[in-house]
Amino acid sequence: MLKKTVIMVFLVVFLGNISMSVEASGVRAEDRVYYIDVDRFVDGRNENNPAVDPYNDSEIRGGDLVGVYQKLDVIQSMGFTTICLSPLLNVSGEIYPYFGTEQDLKQLVRKVHEMKMTVKIAYSSETSRTQVKDFAQMHQVDGILDASQLETAQSAIMRSVFSKPNTPISELSEVRYQQGTMIAIDGPTSERFTHTIVEAKQFPATRWKLALTYLYTTPQIPIIYYGSEASLNGGAPPDNRPMMSLVDRDIADLMTKLANIRDTYPVLTKGNITFLKSPSGVLVYERRYQGKQAVIVINNSMKTKTIHLDHRAFGQDKELRGMLHGYRVQNETDGYAITLDPETSEIYIAGDKTGFNYAIAVAPIVAFMVFGNLFIFMKKRKH
Repeated sequence: MLKKTVIMVFLVVFLGNISMSVEASGVRAEDRVYYIDVDRFVDGRNENNPAVDPYNDSEIRGGDLVGVYQKLDVIQSMGFTTICLSPLLNVSGEIYPYFGTEQDLKQLVRKVHEMKMTVKIAYSSETSRTQVKDFAQMHQVDGILDASQLETAQSAIMRSVFSKPNTPISELSEVRYQQGTMIAIDGPTSERFTHTIVEAKQFPATRWKLALTYLYTTPQIPIIYYGSEASLNGGAPPDNRPMMSLVDRDIADLMTKLANIRDTYPVLTKGNITFLKSPSGVLVYERRYQGKQAVIVINNSMKTKTIHLDHRAFGQDKELRGMLHGYRVQNETDGYAITLDPETSEIYIAGDKTGFNYAIAVAPIVAFMVFGNLFIFMKKRKH
């Protein structure tokens, strides 16, 4: 096990810089990318479907560009700013008929741009990079992405760490983080992250929440594989490419919340990253940008953990405000003490200390008095 861990860290440190340095021009640090396997997403037009064997996972399933168009509002509601379409072109450089027509693509691109989003097209070994790039420019697509680089050595470490509790989460502090590159935990070339979780006899939503907190708070750009919000399950390819199913609201709502937090606090997208000393099973890292500070704490253990941070890192008159659960931590005599329940995470933003909120404290009392007096009044009136 130790040997395997050392090899994985070695791969990330020396290969990580080229793993996802996407040539998808125009991707910004604050973006979130949703990668769509068009064939397995949504069937928007039945008449272009070929005859298929429904029991053969390698066959075409009928998803198309019209189906993607129909779900753009849902994708945007989860906070995604960019969609990336799986490879669409055959060796002749034309769209496969079962994906739709060039007119369907133009309609999709136009709608994406109206929604202030961007669209990329992935390419694979079947089509040359130049061929896809020329096609993308001709159809006003915003960039291209190498589908073979969606998953990296870093992806393997994340899957190992977050699929079950009590794994050595400190491995992630060894990764070399490069601003502007992409980061993914799921992709078309490996089994689903949900499958790894289930194999470890864990609850998918719990493990996904920890992984997503990490994905959305490192210096890289999160790229989410279609169906992650639905906890899609599946083993090795092609089993990992089932048709899209009903969304898991817990996961989808967290994606939306994390996206809003990233938009509100640029320190999470542009700040540098420093890993802090933490107890076993807990990952703690700090982000700093233009005088702003954030602290992310991920408790990957099955025990409640308390982390002590030196007050000199934030100042005497500061407090740490939790963005996910609303926790607030103020400086005590020995610094900041952060306590997290098992298998939970929190994103803290450092700010000026606030006093006791009397309005919030008194509001329930006032409400009780008002309703009490109203009840007495109505009772007297009845008599």
